[in-house]
Amino acid sequence: MNVQPRAMSRRLTPLTFLAALLVCLVLAACGESQTAPRIRKNAKHLTAAEKQDLVDAILKLKATPSPYASGLSYYDQFVVFHKQAFNYSMSPDHHVAHAHPTILPWHRKMLLLFEDALREVSGKDITLPYWDWTDPESTQAIFSESFMGTQGDASQEYALTNGPFRKGNWTINIFSDRPEGLTQTPHPYLVRATGRYEADVNDNIHLPTTEEVERGLRIPTFDVAPWNDKSPRDQSFRNYLEGFDPDRPGYFHMHNMVHTWVAGHFRLEDGSERWGTMGAPDVSPNDPVFYLHHANVDRIWAQWEEQHPGVYADGGGHSSHMSMYPYSEYPNERMAAHGLSAISMLGTQELGYLYE
Repeated sequence: MNVQPRAMSRRLTPLTFLAALLVCLVLAACGESQTAPRIRKNAKHLTAAEKQDLVDAILKLKATPSPYASGLSYYDQFVVFHKQAFNYSMSPDHHVAHAHPTILPWHRKMLLLFEDALREVSGKDITLPYWDWTDPESTQAIFSESFMGTQGDASQEYALTNGPFRKGNWTINIFSDRPEGLTQTPHPYLVRATGRYEADVNDNIHLPTTEEVERGLRIPTFDVAPWNDKSPRDQSFRNYLEGFDPDRPGYFHMHNMVHTWVAGHFRLEDGSERWGTMGAPDVSPNDPVFYLHHANVDRIWAQWEEQHPGVYADGGGHSSHMSMYPYSEYPNERMAAHGLSAISMLGTQELGYLYE
């Protein structure tokens, strides 16, 4: 299915910022008001106060009951959303939020809901930063002890032992239901073996480069048949960015590669395999870095939308106008904000935010 986007996404360039500022000044002079768009910054540009506000809000989400379901924290509710979507299939070849065109609108909706929740519990105008994987300064800013924490301690199976989300201060409550998931990611605390990979595939685990990102942005079509992890990477922007490789099953690129890089994969002395927290795909939002990672995925999609306006293609595998599962399963005024369908997620400007 091809549908027209509601609005073209825009990055916050100096010219667009100046134009937006002038419009606001004119409206103010005319006695009219306009809500300024949220600005998502590169993590390296956050002030110390902005970093602390975000950390405090995430910790408060973890301690606040979910408004959607009983028995969950507000933070863990988002892990459950992701887990439900990961484990739900419309057919053997079409899922909801992964290996399918809806991965990008589904996660855009999740980021908006998460950002709204941060603002709700903190009472502050918090906006999610993004992690530019191609920028070493952005990576350094994120994986610092004062922000998201560093790599885990190798002597403790790579448990995170520093920063605000360290072992003893941040508890994982939602575990994978996948047979290998609970075996390979059993820890009730964050595990990060960044850059370490001891599996038999993916012999070149690395963060995506500028050249790799630019190559994806040049792909003119959003997605193509068969609309899943088998879609040709040179024809499907979605599958290129998501990171599956039809020619080499088990190899990861781009978005998938970053999950693998953060989590790490290692073997214990008894030969058993372990993944870091971000390596359990259904419950990977247990690590707060997930949101900064996906903000960058969303930013790249916004760039692609700007460069290739006109269509969002899903092949009819999941109607663009249908509510995305499981969002419609949770009737709530918070959930209804911004829309529930894939088509309602097209274009960041109309959704009220921009990337710097």
